[in-house]
Amino acid sequence: MALPPPTFLVLPDTFRICPLKDAVNPHFTAVATESRAWATKYDIIVSDRKRGNIRHASSSMLAAHAFPYAKYDQFRMICDWISLLFVIDEVTDEQSGKEAEATGLCVIKSLEDVEWDDGSMLAEMTKSFREKLVCHGTPDMLRRFVSRVKQYIHAVTGEAELRQQDEVPDMETYIPLRRHNSAVVSCVALVEYGIGVDIPDIMWQNDIFMSAVWAVVDFVAYTNDLFSYDMEQAEGTSGNNIVSVVMKEKGLNLQDAVNHAGEICEKLMNTYLKAKEDLQQLQVGEDVIRFVEAMGHWTIGNIEWSFSSARYFGSSGDEVRKTRIVKLRPRSLPELSAAT
Repeated sequence: MALPPPTFLVLPDTFRICPLKDAVNPHFTAVATESRAWATKYDIIVSDRKRGNIRHASSSMLAAHAFPYAKYDQFRMICDWISLLFVIDEVTDEQSGKEAEATGLCVIKSLEDVEWDDGSMLAEMTKSFREKLVCHGTPDMLRRFVSRVKQYIHAVTGEAELRQQDEVPDMETYIPLRRHNSAVVSCVALVEYGIGVDIPDIMWQNDIFMSAVWAVVDFVAYTNDLFSYDMEQAEGTSGNNIVSVVMKEKGLNLQDAVNHAGEICEKLMNTYLKAKEDLQQLQVGEDVIRFVEAMGHWTIGNIEWSFSSARYFGSSGDEVRKTRIVKLRPRSLPELSAAT
């Protein structure tokens, strides 16, 4: 006899898994007000529900935890990018693959060509962000950032196609897709802007350096999946989530899949810490070490933001932080979530 669907899940102890110390950017309050006003004036999101999602996300709070070291102007630029990312996420979340691709091309062309304009609010918003971006970095930094955005857009399009087909990917497909559609890679590229260094291209080909980068990116993406699973399953968009992928791939029930995802996150954190130690011993230079240290703020910062904002847990963030128990919102869960 089939077991009844679960009504709650217990999150891994992410604060134990991630031993790093959190910090908050001192410019948070002032810049958050400015960036919120900037994003609101474009009025791209018309759905009350999606506007609520963006409001609850508090993108500037996420930026404050992830970039506590950034100076005022750089922090403002970073806040604007994360606000733009949340807009793109909400716009593409219900689009087909072709529609998501068109949305993404608008962003890419607006970043690459200052003269390009299709008359849309999204293009105007992106071009306004670009004006700030070019003021704070080198041409190489801009080139790398745009390259990361292209990877993000390509992955978002792939996610939309899978969603359109109602398909949960296997792990081999999921890892590179999630690595890029989380947009964390583009945000990590902004660490250079935040600390004011231009990491040489040769370091981006260094295996140890890149193992640290991918460990941080994947850690943030997977912990985000854990925190967002309830919201996504309630909305019917949990297909591109490590919990759903593990349930399907390994035939696990919901809680066992959550536990397994937590084990993966712990391995990723150990990989990051080991790579950071190895790079220090290799004497790769102060700028590289500063970058790797700064990048680590994303791991603990995303955890703190997830419980502090209303994005995933509404008004229950403090309770979930203490108990790690997430009560699942009403919805018929996929059959693969039940124990077999």
